Amino acid sequence: HHNQAHGVKASELNPKKNPSKALRPFLDLRPLRVFGSLLDVRQKVTHYLETIFYNLTTVALYDWMTYADMRNLAAEKYGLELADNHLPIGSLEYDQ
Repeated sequence: HHNQAHGVKASELNPKKNPSKALRPFLDLRPLRVFGSLLDVRQKVTHYLETIFYNLTTVALYDWMTYADMRNLAAEKYGLELADNHLPIGSLEYDQ
């Protein structure tokens, strides 16, 4: 695994056990003007995560709880308020 080649164990990447404090200051930055355009790091990260969670949930609806947990983790650890993906929760197959 690529991370293991650099001496990082997968368990060290678990944000529930080892939250990365290095990310929070970037997420708390006010929007920056870069070459005449505004760059809002928090908005970019929020949009990216919302898109990824939505796309992954549409592919694997049965795994909705995992993405809900990840959404909650983003709020808890990094102060990111992600929008609900408005997809049905669970599936008929699992009777949820």
